[in-house]
Amino acid sequence: MPAWLAFSTIVLIWGSTWLAITTQIVDVPAAWSVTYRYIIAASVLWIICIAKREQLKVTPGQHVFLVALGLFQFSINYLFVYEAEKYIASGLVAVAFAMMVVTNPILARIVYKQKFTRSLLIGAAMGVAGIGLLFSSQITDFDWHNQGVKGLALCFAGLLAASTGNLFPASQTLRKISIYTMNAWAMAYGAAATAIYAIFMVGPPVLSHEASYLGGLVYLAIPGSVIAFHLYYQTIRAWGVSKAAYSSVLIPVVALALSTLFEGYKWGIPEIAGAALAIAGTVVAVASRGKK
Repeated sequence: MPAWLAFSTIVLIWGSTWLAITTQIVDVPAAWSVTYRYIIAASVLWIICIAKREQLKVTPGQHVFLVALGLFQFSINYLFVYEAEKYIASGLVAVAFAMMVVTNPILARIVYKQKFTRSLLIGAAMGVAGIGLLFSSQITDFDWHNQGVKGLALCFAGLLAASTGNLFPASQTLRKISIYTMNAWAMAYGAAATAIYAIFMVGPPVLSHEASYLGGLVYLAIPGSVIAFHLYYQTIRAWGVSKAAYSSVLIPVVALALSTLFEGYKWGIPEIAGAALAIAGTVVAVASRGKK
């Protein structure tokens, strides 16, 4: 799939998963919901790998990177995000994750010596400002007391975990294996790590039999994980860590568009201006030359 089409598909899928995640915050602890999500996703990927006769054998060094990818991207990241949404509005979580256009280039600069380009800097400023406008009402109403600060801290911890996880698929170590194999192993490791955490810190497994929970779980596991992460890592390999991060700027725009259709969300002038600015910032950054 061409990188631009992969990028667009990621935005559409993950734009809808923000709504699906709300179905998971019920009577089931976040750790178990994340565990179930990635058990399903890893199982599907292993079946795909066997059907496609993908090479599943990897070196010990690659296993180290796969464990790290699984921990940061498919365990720690989601544990923090699910917990954060218990304390603050999903819009504020989206604002925090839009900062990935800042954290990804910084980490890529430190680890891979990638340079900052003017287009990326301008695009990042426009994107973050746009998302800020898009959720200006939630930012204004943010309560710095009670659990608000805790939710915000969880958001940024999840952001740093996700940005760290984004570095591994771009490494020369993991570029030598297929994305199917990489994700099959990494998601399995992530599910195992989260299950161990859940057993010791949360308690025995809990599962809701509500149709909304189960439907949301399957949607998050297959389109939201199996398909979207495959395309996301394809984009990282084609465009680089920094440009791929701009999906986090467009995802909230799609999420609110879907909210308009299904939840009656009303757009005001700040929201319209914010969406336009976020889209423009993404175009500026992604259209620049080079893999950054």
